[in-house]
Amino acid sequence: EKGEKIPHLHMHPLFFELGLKCHVCDICHEAMKGPHYIAYRCRTCDFDLCPRCHKKKDSPTAKGHGARSVRRDGEQLTTWTYFKRILLLTADFKQTSALAVTCLVMTQSMLIWAPNVQGSVFDGLIQCLQNGDRSKFERAMIMYLIIQTLQGLFGSLKSYAQELVMRQLACSVRAKLFESV
Repeated sequence: EKGEKIPHLHMHPLFFELGLKCHVCDICHEAMKGPHYIAYRCRTCDFDLCPRCHKKKDSPTAKGHGARSVRRDGEQLTTWTYFKRILLLTADFKQTSALAVTCLVMTQSMLIWAPNVQGSVFDGLIQCLQNGDRSKFERAMIMYLIIQTLQGLFGSLKSYAQELVMRQLACSVRAKLFESV
């Protein structure tokens, strides 16, 4: 069973299936109708197409026509394609983008590291209560405060850099649009 390819609606083959009671058409967003709850379904990515939209699939005025996976020039639109486009759009302001990504990585690293340090704080507290040695607890608390401070700093820088990238991107796209007009 090969399935039906409809490249202007979806990039994977669609298969006729029965009994899709709780499914919704990804084009018109209506629930599948009983009594048989039939639809054309993508087995790869959970895309559903109702019979009504399937009947209109060849009409250029149909909802969703041309809005999916293949451009008019034949280019396949995938997540990777969109990612490459974003990289090309942000190429003019690499430093700000690099700052945003670096701050994102640092913030996430601090989030991953924080529970380990919190455990050290508890271990130090238990050791302090058991034998009176506060040094491990104090070192763990200082490390925890440093991590929280760095997390706040990198989080703020990340938000600032992302805002700059978004504004620069908006200005760049507007300038390119005005040049083309």
